[in-house]
Amino acid sequence: MHGGEYHMYKPDVIAALQAAVISGDYEHYKLFARLVNGRPASTFRDLLALKSAARPIRSRKSSRRRRFWRALTAPACPSARFLPRRTRRSPSP
Repeated sequence: MHGGEYHMYKPDVIAALQAAVISGDYEHYKLFARLVNGRPASTFRDLLALKSAARPIRSRKSSRRRRFWRALTAPACPSARFLPRRTRRSPSP
């Protein structure tokens, strides 16, 4: 309690977070995590727990990433894609 009113992120929690980020020390992070996980439930999400899936969920992120890079590295001229690879490169000065 700070001044009689409950705050989720009290000054000691913020100080522990800042110390963990600045130092990069895992012990500082564990202190921060202990302060956050030990506080009383004050929001709905504090009452929820993570549940692992029965089987892993397949992510489409990797295929999106491939399409992104393919589009990013595609030649500016669509017809250039049919040229042999060595002629697509710009000549070196």
